[in-house]
Amino acid sequence: MAQIYISLNKSELSKLEEISDITQIDYDIKDSQVEVEGILSALEDLLYEYHNLQEKHEDYKEYTKEHYEPRRFNPYKEYGISERDFH
Repeated sequence: MAQIYISLNKSELSKLEEISDITQIDYDIKDSQVEVEGILSALEDLLYEYHNLQEKHEDYKEYTKEHYEPRRFNPYKEYGISERDFH
């Protein structure tokens, strides 16, 4: 099967290099060109990273919900003043 390459401008190259940094995968960029398969692979890798981060975020939210209580803030007690002073 013939390999199809896409020419990328500086902005697109920069984005693909950033994706490469995030996913830790080399997408084989040659002379500002990359295979279409490389672009598709980059998208799949980003989706994988996104789902992993989404799962970590949900785990963190659940962990904080289970292990931390919200602080009940009462400014009158916090600063040692009486509520009656303000009514």
